[in-house]
Amino acid sequence: MACVAMLARVSYHQAFDAFGFAGSERRFYTSHGQIAEALQILGLQIQWKKFSSWDDIPGRAILGVNHRCDRRNYHWVAYDGKCVRDPNPKRPPRVRLFERYRASGWYLLAVDS
Repeated sequence: MACVAMLARVSYHQAFDAFGFAGSERRFYTSHGQIAEALQILGLQIQWKKFSSWDDIPGRAILGVNHRCDRRNYHWVAYDGKCVRDPNPKRPPRVRLFERYRASGWYLLAVDS
C-alpha cells in the first residue's frame, strides 16, 4: 500500500482504500494484479513490463524484489526513475544501491497520460 501511495502520489489512507480490504482483515498480502487495480482506481495508467535491469526502467514503477520461492511472495518497492523507495522503515528512504534488491519478473510502470 505504501508503494502505491508513493507511485500515485496520494496518502497511505487513500492507497489503502483503493485496495478495498475488509475492515476486519489483518494480513495485507498483495499481488501484482491487486496493485495494478489499486493504481488504476487512483487514476494512473500503467503498463506491465518485464524486468531486465534497473537502467531499463524508464520512469516511476513498482517492483517485486527479493522473491522467496519458499513463501511465494515478494517485497514491494517503488522506483522513482533514479532511486529505490523502500517502505520498510528499517531501510534508508532512498537507495541507489540496487544490488540490495533482486528484482525479477514483471513490474508496473506508471504511464503519463
